[in-house]
Amino acid sequence: DELTFLRQGERKVVAYLPPLYHELKAYSHIALAAYLVTGLEPGNAELPATRQLEIRRLLERLPDVKQELQRRDYPENLKARQAIIIDATSEYLQRCHQRAYEKRPVDSEDRVQFARNLRDLIEANVADAARIQIEALEEHVSRWYSTLTPDEAAQVKVVVVGGPMPRRDNVAVQFFEWYLGKVAEDWILYAESLFEEQKALTLLGTHLVDRDVGRAFFDEPSRMTRDLLGDAAARILSTRKKPKN
Repeated sequence: DELTFLRQGERKVVAYLPPLYHELKAYSHIALAAYLVTGLEPGNAELPATRQLEIRRLLERLPDVKQELQRRDYPENLKARQAIIIDATSEYLQRCHQRAYEKRPVDSEDRVQFARNLRDLIEANVADAARIQIEALEEHVSRWYSTLTPDEAAQVKVVVVGGPMPRRDNVAVQFFEWYLGKVAEDWILYAESLFEEQKALTLLGTHLVDRDVGRAFFDEPSRMTRDLLGDAAARILSTRKKPKN
């Protein structure tokens, strides 16, 4: 949620994501929660009592969520989209609850169809959230970037901190590649699960040293960012005959 700008010992932290970004994620997660809570464990045809209780709790909360949505100052098309997600989720959970009450097995096809029916709406929320994040990044980064000297601007390094799953195609990484016109790994580093600032900066320092070593010894800046023995292993394995299993 934050951008941290470090420049010659100065540190500036900005909370840059507006509330709507998180709200769109929350509405999408309503459908995700319903999908996950109705999943069967291997070998079971019925939902356990704990899952049935979670379904009831979700059903009890959805009317309040729907009512709260009506108070939101959203554009009508955006508000209608969230209302459809809530209503479709409620109807699906009610069907699942009724089946469980009647001791009937879960309808796995209904579960998949529920997810597919909401795909376009979830994708629309995803697109809006991505646009909001990119616009917010551009606003705050441009404001800070405009204060840099040409020499400083040419030396900007970026560390994007995040979890393991969002690493591929990360929005912030894509933004900084676009904004700076520079390739990730050269100037933009993804710090996986290093949520403490000092650890992320230590990773950046190690990365810069590794690139210098790779360039000096192997004429390949990225050589130390992968297994040093990898190239030799690939050559060796390509000439070895596979054992018969």
